[in-house]
Parts: sequence; structure tokens; C-alpha cells
Amino acid sequence: MSIIIDKVSYTYDIRSKEKKYAVKDIKLVLPEGEFIGIIGQTGSGKSTLVQLLNGLIKATSGAIYYNGEDIYDPNYSLKELRKKVGLVFQYPDYQLFGATVFEDVCYGPKNIGLSKLEIQKRAFDALKKVGFDSDIYDASPFELSGGQKKRVAIAGILAMEPEYLILDEPSAGLDPKGREQILALMKQLQQNENISIIMVSHSMEEVAQYADRLIVMDQGQVQMFDTPNQVFSRVEELEAMGLAVPETVYLAKELKKKGILEDDNIFTTKQAVESIYEALAKQM
Repeated sequence: MSIIIDKVSYTYDIRSKEKKYAVKDIKLVLPEGEFIGIIGQTGSGKSTLVQLLNGLIKATSGAIYYNGEDIYDPNYSLKELRKKVGLVFQYPDYQLFGATVFEDVCYGPKNIGLSKLEIQKRAFDALKKVGFDSDIYDASPFELSGGQKKRVAIAGILAMEPEYLILDEPSAGLDPKGREQILALMKQLQQNENISIIMVSHSMEEVAQYADRLIVMDQGQVQMFDTPNQVFSRVEELEAMGLAVPETVYLAKELKKKGILEDDNIFTTKQAVESIYEALAKQM
């Protein structure tokens, strides 16, 4: 299964003489099973793109296909699409509804007509996947920390058993420990649950560490779609778009100039530590 985006554009006001494109002429194939990061400056079209994938907004022109079916076909059920392509907003309060954590996670499965037993089973399974202990199930989701609220929102989507999980800035507003926990959870879901992850992020370090491939957006268009190694090797192009590569890239290039490293294709902190350790060991 895959999501195919075929020449999709979205304008803010189709009645205006001068069209203002949020996204323009996007063509992409998003295969299943991958962790895909989306990066770009504010206003580059990242959030618009993920809302289009979920059917939350409709493209002004072009088509989107999920599992070979046109989601804009009059007979296509967007309700069915949202079961399989789940979207977690940047601010979890926008999608918390229940009086308790458990009730909130039950909300989605209940709305698709499942039996009470199946609803509860899915809620228990989803809460377990996001690392919640049973002693928090009866708590109000609105009294939780930011990181816990995001876990509840993610659990609510997981209870629908999606094939794609889309997250808009999932680590925004969290402390370093909270960011690491949320991102590690996403990677675990991809690897162990076979859920495809699509994540909007402003952090180059995060996408370098977790993503299999990156979509780079600028002025509403896709400028790159490649592995982190390939994307972050194009430093000047990224900087021209107002994007900085991970700090480790700059460090590696400086160390190569000084003759400490032979290879400067380093994009994560882990790679940097290992490469520097190996280089120093050779000099001892």
C-alpha cells in the first residue's frame, strides 16, 4: 500500500484573482513501512501537506490515491481513510474529548461502531503501546503534562489501528527527555507494529536520527525527497532555503579540514561520537 500524490495544489482563496498557493504541483509516492520526515521553513506548506493526506482539507487541484483509490471519488469514504491514515495535531488539546484518559482513547473506536469489548481491547492495547500504566487511565487528560497529552492523542489514533501515522511537530514544547521518549516511541511503532510514520519537524537533528527519508519543502513545493545522508550533503541548497543542517555536519566538515576525520558524511550525534572515537584511537 502507498499514498500517491499526483500534481496536488492547494490555494487559500480560489475566488481571489491572485492565487496564493499553500502547496503547488506536488508529486510524491509515500511507500508503506517507512519513517518519513518533512522539513521546511515556517510557511513552506508542511502542515497543509499532512492535512491533505488525511483528507482534513481538499486539494484545489490534483488527486490523492490511497491503496489505489482516489480519495476524492464521490463514493470514497473519508471516514474509512481516517481509520487508516491517522493525524496527530501539534497541540494535543485539539483532539482530546474524554473525561478520562481511557474514555478519550475509546472515542475513535466507539465512533466506528465496534462492540464494547473490541473498543476496550483496542484502548487497553493502545495505552500499553504508548507506555501508560493502568493507574493513569482514570485521570483527566487535560490535567496531564504536555508529553502525556501527546501520548493520549497518539493512543487515540493507534486504537483505530492505522497503517499510516502522521504527526505534526510531535516533540514541540517538550523537554529533552520528553522529546526523546516520543520519537523513540514513533520509531518503535514503525519497526515493531509496521506502522508507516510521517512526521513534520523543525529539528534537523531529530529527522537525521529517526527518518528513513526526508521531504524538503520550500514555498509550497517539494525540493528534495531522499535519504537524510543525501539531503544533508546538499548544505548550500538547504541554507539557501533558510534551513540549517544538523550541527554534527558542520563539526564533521571542520574536523575533516583539520585532518582528524577522513569522512565527513556524519549526520547524527551517535555517528559523530563513533567516528571521533575511532579517529582518536588510530592516532594513539
